[in-house]
Amino acid sequence: MIRTVLIIACIAAVASPVLAQDALQIIQRPRASQILKDALKATPPPLQSLITVDAPVSRGPATRVKNGVVLAVQTIRPAPGVTLEAAPHKQPRYGAAGDVLFPVVDDGAVQYCRREPNPRKLSSPRHRNDAKGKLHCFSDPDGDGRFDLMSETYLNQALIGGSHFLVKWLAAPKPLAAPVPYARSGAVAPYAEQIGIRYGGVLRGFPEADGGVRGALVMVALSIRGDSAPARDDIGYAIGLPDGESGVVELPTGHSLTLGAATMEDIQVEVTSALPAGETLLFPGSQGREPVQ
Repeated sequence: MIRTVLIIACIAAVASPVLAQDALQIIQRPRASQILKDALKATPPPLQSLITVDAPVSRGPATRVKNGVVLAVQTIRPAPGVTLEAAPHKQPRYGAAGDVLFPVVDDGAVQYCRREPNPRKLSSPRHRNDAKGKLHCFSDPDGDGRFDLMSETYLNQALIGGSHFLVKWLAAPKPLAAPVPYARSGAVAPYAEQIGIRYGGVLRGFPEADGGVRGALVMVALSIRGDSAPARDDIGYAIGLPDGESGVVELPTGHSLTLGAATMEDIQVEVTSALPAGETLLFPGSQGREPVQ
């Protein structure tokens, strides 16, 4: 018998995951768990990057994987964007003619963003974020082919950890000194990243004599590897497994996993859906699933 497993909580910065007390209480309240699960599936974040997925995931048999293994690895890139035709504020640090900007969906509207290529030197400990660089994003509310607004956000605040272009937050935009023309070139910003789902092991449970775990609460996490950065997890999910049964986990990224019996060292996993090939969102809501073949 296979059940749909309930996603108990979403955990940020999962290198040392700690479950909040109210998240643990949800385990005891099935209706609250169902409400949370439905919300995670159906409501994508209002702001996120538009991406292109190179290829779908090939289906394989259920297999046992150890803690730390990354599953359903796919290559993603920014979706086609636009090209600046002039420097905003006449300052190259905000962008120069010919720079390619990648698209970010912001509550239905689209902004176009670029990374600061040469972060400023650290002038004092109070300005440590300057050394990490900034993300500049531009919008054209009247659609006349010229940007009117720009937001400026530190990279470590704007991006999902481990990524060069997956945006999670932007500062409020401000008017540009003068409109900046751009071309709808369809050019693609030069980033490519590996994304997958990492099994993070048992968070809580009762080891049994046969090696199994009763009442297992396990973690899976979004794993992102940038061009030159090590893989990093920024978003994790704690999942309660039904004892003695397989469970289907449906993540808000569109990934579906069938999880079987867990031990303290490994778990049985089958990937049944992943990101669809082509242009999509990382968190597409309930419509963004593609069964693996």
